[in-house]
Formats: sequence, structure tokens, C-alpha cells
Amino acid sequence: MPDNVIANPGSGGATFATDDIGGIQFPRTKIALGADGLYDGDVNSSNPLPVSLANVPSHPVTNAGTFAVQAAQTGIWTVGLSAAQTLATVTNLAQLGGQAIAMGTGVRTAGTQRVTIATDDVVSASQNGTWTVGLSAAQTLATVTTVATVTNLSQLGGQAIAMGTGVRTAGTQRVTIATDDVVPASQNGTWTVGLSAAQTLATVTTVSTVSTLTGGGVAHDSADSGNPIKIGGRAVAGLSGATLVAAADRTDLVTDTGGQLLVRKTPLEDIVTGVLANTDGASTSVIAAQGAGVKTYITDATIANSSATNVTVDLRDGTAGSVKWTFPVPANGGVTHRFETPLPFSANTAVAADASAAATTITMSLAGFKSKI
Repeated sequence: MPDNVIANPGSGGATFATDDIGGIQFPRTKIALGADGLYDGDVNSSNPLPVSLANVPSHPVTNAGTFAVQAAQTGIWTVGLSAAQTLATVTNLAQLGGQAIAMGTGVRTAGTQRVTIATDDVVSASQNGTWTVGLSAAQTLATVTTVATVTNLSQLGGQAIAMGTGVRTAGTQRVTIATDDVVPASQNGTWTVGLSAAQTLATVTTVSTVSTLTGGGVAHDSADSGNPIKIGGRAVAGLSGATLVAAADRTDLVTDTGGQLLVRKTPLEDIVTGVLANTDGASTSVIAAQGAGVKTYITDATIANSSATNVTVDLRDGTAGSVKWTFPVPANGGVTHRFETPLPFSANTAVAADASAAATTITMSLAGFKSKI
């Protein structure tokens, strides 16, 4: 309670409100606002005392409880913080950069804060409206999982896209099939198939017309298969005027002018012959060995005996080999024989004649052919 003091207590003067502190009366007063000569009302909750913090010394404040400063702003407050001070919490900020802060979504206003996304942040976004994505020459778009609609794509891999060929529309994209891809296809229209010299066509089931056939389907010394190809021959007036070809060359089959195929019983290149005159009766080679793997076949033999002695003459498989045929040859006579079945001799072995006795003179003439069979 206030300790009141009465002025002029003997005559009953005015009473002043005081506070007794150690026997000393300190007066209690009200604070009025206003400059000199002016009255702006007493200080109360509706008319607070103006306070300026500009000259408040910087002293540490120990808050022993709840320390709250309530103030009504009547103008612009300027709050300064030293380098060592921090503003702990801002509950509600109304402006940034002098612009009112716009909240919510939709059309942005001038007060919408601009931000820069950190390079190590992932920003979730939903597409709204038309997005224009630009990449510089040094940039690549690593992975695109799904693109709903591309209105106009002018390049792929840095190359202009070629559109449309033949009967396709102008919007059909042209592609080139990779050389290691197999493309299933159904035949439509006429197909022209070209093969290089190093390529072969494995199997053709049906061919309606072949204008030119350049090779057979089965190579020499391969197992025969399939149907034969109908062939024709080339007619000649005679073989004496034929032009010879080199060994292993391909040749025409030839016929006479009546269409009959010309065939020799024995190829002229394989004919072998030999003549021997003998007086001592020893086994002697008449036709030499023809080489490794090559046999000699005798088709004709003539033996003459101008002596007065009857003899026999053996044809031997080599001078010391087995007897293949024996001819009786009378004195002052001879014998001629044609083998309907050619008489064979071993491969790479001479054909020898061996008279049964010495006689002057035994003359032997042999003819035949050579073969690997």
C-alpha cells in the first residue's frame, strides 16, 4: 500500500501518495505524455510510453524468468545485429526485398520469391502445361523413361530424320537394318535377289523359270542329291577340228549333227602301247609302269615267231610278277588277240613278256590304256 503524506497536517492540506523507503518518503507520480506546453494524455495501456532502443547499452541480460517486451509499431523499426549476434526465430515474415511475400499456388505475383535449386538436390515436379527443355551442344539427356507426346522431332543422333520412301506417307520414318539383324519378311510383289561371287543360295524350293544357270547344286566328289538338271549338247561336224582346252577346264558335251552323243571307248590321252623283239627268252618289260596309283589295261596283243621252234609267251605283272595271260606261238607263225574284257595289271607296275625258250626272233606288240580304277 502507498504511504500517504498530508501537506500542512495542522490545517488539513492535500494528501500526497508516497512510498516509505528506509524512513524517506518517495513521492508517487503519474507520467503524462507530450512536448513542452502540450498534453498528450497519461501513460496507460492504450497510450503507452514511447521507448527508443537506439542508445540502450549493449549489456548482457540474464533472464531469470520469462522476459517479454510488448510494443506497438508506429513506424518502421530498424533492428541491427552485430556479427556475433543471430536472430533465433522469425515467426512470421511479411516481406522480402521490399515485396509482399506471395503464398499458395496458381499464377505467381511480383512478390513471389525467386530461388536457385542446389545442384545436389532432386526436385519432384509434375508436368503442367507445355515444357520446353533445351540442351546445349555439350549436354546429353542421359535417360528418358517415358515421353508421352513429341510434337516434332527433327533429329536423331545429331542427324536429320529422313521421312517417307516409295508408297509410304511423308511421315513414315526411314530406317536402315543393322547388318547383324535377321528381318522376317513375307513376299509381296516381285523380289530381285542378288548374290555376290562369294555367296551361295542354300536351297530354292521352286523356281518357275531359270534363264541362265551358272553352276550346279552339288560339287564334284560330294554326295549326289536332288533331281538332275536337263542339259543339251553342242553339235559338231567332227572332232578333228575341235579346240583343245586345258586340264580341269569346263567343256561342252558334243554330239554329231544327228544329235548323237560322241563318246570314245578309250580316251586318246590314256592309250598306251609297246613293242619288244626278244631272242634270249628272258622276261622283259614291254610297257613301262605308269606311275603311282595308275594301272595298265591291255586290250590288244600280237606275237610273231620267225624261228623254227614252237614257244609259249607269258604276259607277266612286272618282269618277276605273276602270269596274267599265256599265248601259244607256233614256229614260223604268230597269234593276234583282242581282249573283250581289258586285261588289268597292278598299279605302277610294268607289263612284261616272257618266252618259254630262246628263239630268233620273238616279236611282241601290245596296246591298251591307263587308268586309276
